[in-house]
Amino acid sequence: MLRKSKIPRVEHYEQFAGRKWVERIHKMAEPLHGKHLVHINATAYGGGVAELLNSTTLMMNDLGIETGWRVLVGTHSFFKATRKMFDGLQGEDVELTPIDKSVYLDYNFRNAIINHLNDHDVVIVHDPQPLAMVQHYKKKCAWIWRCHMDVSHPDKDVTSFLKPLLNKYEAAIYHMPEYALKGLKIPSKVMPPSIDPLSAKNAKMSDKECFSILKKHGIPIDKPFILHVARFDRWKDQLGSIATFRRVNQHLPCRLILIGDMANDDPMGAEIYSSVIAAAQGDPNIIVLTERNDYLVNALQAHAAVVLQKSLREGFGLTVAEALWKETPVVGSNVGGIPLQVIDGKTGYLVRNPEEAAKRCIKIMKSKSLRKRLGQAGKLHIQKNFLITRELEDYLKIIPKYCPR
Repeated sequence: MLRKSKIPRVEHYEQFAGRKWVERIHKMAEPLHGKHLVHINATAYGGGVAELLNSTTLMMNDLGIETGWRVLVGTHSFFKATRKMFDGLQGEDVELTPIDKSVYLDYNFRNAIINHLNDHDVVIVHDPQPLAMVQHYKKKCAWIWRCHMDVSHPDKDVTSFLKPLLNKYEAAIYHMPEYALKGLKIPSKVMPPSIDPLSAKNAKMSDKECFSILKKHGIPIDKPFILHVARFDRWKDQLGSIATFRRVNQHLPCRLILIGDMANDDPMGAEIYSSVIAAAQGDPNIIVLTERNDYLVNALQAHAAVVLQKSLREGFGLTVAEALWKETPVVGSNVGGIPLQVIDGKTGYLVRNPEEAAKRCIKIMKSKSLRKRLGQAGKLHIQKNFLITRELEDYLKIIPKYCPR
């Protein structure tokens, strides 16, 4: 049964991590009792960072660590500039104009004025959007930058602009060692993200609940469906998933369901959505959904024949972990953090193009025993490595080193 709305508490996660973990995490938190931490990111919804913070900040407070969460205020021009930075850090050639830089710095200054951060013990800044706020404070505490992107081959113009700002931080945290930006003077830490197994999106759902939700939203279940869950972003490659589905549908009658939304810090989301609608037009077997509904995503991931993650670039891909947690195999691109989760041939398959993706989807959909084997191995892999219990412990290993006693 889905757990009713409840504030996450550490003890609720004993069922996944064990009693010894509960005891250990409380002990690890003791040096931080009464300390004041704050997280800053670009948006309260529409991305993995917001989902992580929604649970992590509450659990930190439950451990006796006063933890806040601030969200940036910005205009369309600001988020258009940060979108360029985001793409540039992920390796695209971009041109940061003087206006882009001016708008970016101006809105970081504005946010620094309205967010009073000098009374905190540690400030954790997520991704590039709030990165420049650090220069507007007389630092009395540690500032840590957490990067949720693959920045292993960044655009040089973007990094030359951001590196002087980054060097004002005490440390940077990346999902993988390979992601660390070269040439920084600050130490690098590694912390993959995680999913919350008790959130509305990931809590155990009965078949009855699952089918009821699908029926309510008009999702037909007369034949199997392939699922793609991602915000409408060109790096998520919904068009590649449509191309994959059309190959699969030639051999096996099925549907493709694409569900996502548009983060309010991405001005390009509506344009990508329009291109997906145009590509799907006229095909009754392609369903495109934009509803923000964690219960619906949960039901879709649990009931899908296979989840397709055809990303072109991917910092990590929490939707992969979500699907594997529900014992649904994943066919994903061999990019970014996806190979950390999809162990080729064990929890799903890694692919390079729509042709390979279609072959792997067909293989899974033709064999119930293979789907079951991949699904069971996938759930075990996520439980061992990518639940919020591990991420919370990682935070408690890193933060005390930068927190005054």
